[in-house]
Amino acid sequence: MSRNSTQVFILEVMGRHTGWLALAAGIQRQYPHEAPHCILVPEKPFHAQAWLDYVQYCVKHYGYCVVVAAEGISDAKGQRLTTSHSTDAFGHAQLGGVGAGLAAMVRESLGLKAHWALPDYLQRSAGHIRAKVDVDCAKQLGKAGVDALIHGQKNCMLGLERIQNGPNTFKTIAIDLSTCANHEKTLHPDWLHAENYLLHAHAKAYLAPLLQGECHPVYQNGLPNYFHRDQLKLSTAALVD
Repeated sequence: MSRNSTQVFILEVMGRHTGWLALAAGIQRQYPHEAPHCILVPEKPFHAQAWLDYVQYCVKHYGYCVVVAAEGISDAKGQRLTTSHSTDAFGHAQLGGVGAGLAAMVRESLGLKAHWALPDYLQRSAGHIRAKVDVDCAKQLGKAGVDALIHGQKNCMLGLERIQNGPNTFKTIAIDLSTCANHEKTLHPDWLHAENYLLHAHAKAYLAPLLQGECHPVYQNGLPNYFHRDQLKLSTAALVD
């Protein structure tokens, strides 16, 4: 990539106010020369010149620089790098274009060839690489949801509370909608090292239990044979008043 083409690659991921997805992209990285070299999240102010200096450093020392940027990154004054005039169903300004903006900044300020990509729905459709603990938690929540519906529980969101660090150590809790609707859980600001953008040990300790185990799909004729809703057998008698 870097020898005869792109020297800086930027991946723009979802994350309006929080950088969980961007942060997760760095869980595998152990050493500064490994990608992604830089993770940009909304919880940490974006300083353009410092970032450009770091990108230049990476290209000089490693030959290239891979950046993962959450769509909602902002400067020290709280101004987002890109915001359109349209809004979503909640009245929030539609975001987009961070990858293109950062790539343009690299080309104009550093004279380096930069490429950016937007995975869009691919970010939430990778069913073939789900973690087993994630699938187990989904089943746990699904069963709890049916049970809550049968018993007339209303106006709440079911969540998971970790009772210790490790896989399969979550209990289901009910959260009142007034405390969770239209709110986000943000990253701790110190989970990314300021000098090299590596994940702090605390971040890895939080994320690691969520990645345990593998849950491969069943394959048929070389293709994943995913569950289809027509296969669902649900008795509704218990739900009818």
